[in-house]
Amino acid sequence: MKLLKKPQFAACVMVMVLIASLFLGTQISLSRRADRVQDLFYNGMTSSDGKYTRPGIATQISACADSAMGLNAIADKYSDNLEVARLRPFLSEFRIICVESNGSGEKYAINNTFVSYRLMVNTAESLYNALQNVDMEEADASTAKMYYDDLSGARLFVELTSPDYNAEVSAYDKLVNSFPTRLFAGEWRYKQGEWVLESGTEALKWISPDALQIR
Repeated sequence: MKLLKKPQFAACVMVMVLIASLFLGTQISLSRRADRVQDLFYNGMTSSDGKYTRPGIATQISACADSAMGLNAIADKYSDNLEVARLRPFLSEFRIICVESNGSGEKYAINNTFVSYRLMVNTAESLYNALQNVDMEEADASTAKMYYDDLSGARLFVELTSPDYNAEVSAYDKLVNSFPTRLFAGEWRYKQGEWVLESGTEALKWISPDALQIR
């Protein structure tokens, strides 16, 4: 009991409580910011009045993947064209990576999804352009255009919303690198720059080198 009455003991307890509060508060703040980033990508956002929901980027990337595969199915009928035959396997490869990475929750999943999405839509555009030099049946030409228009619309949404998402990632990165967060972030496996879009293809090590040349 005498120990509890000593000023030194009370000061030590106060310091420990402050450190614990700082630790807990920092972790909660970082966790909320990280959840916000992932929520924007996968689930979208709702306006402050709660009446408007903007779809997540991942939803539109999935729509692009569906349109790309529809286009690829039509192109299968015209694979005697060398350029069409060259592009189809790459388009399938990028689409598989998009689907497998999207929502997997694994490290760099967002980066993998976005980089493979970029390669996928660029390849889909190249494939559509190649089909314009093929004598397609009228119904196939009309369906191919429908898939291409759907892909273009979803791609436009992604391009318009990516800056807002990256701004949220930037705020997260600043928090990770700020004091005192940087003292604990590494231990909690929070890392700077992990979710920013367009961060390169280094995470996609299983894509063939030839496929990465598609533009």
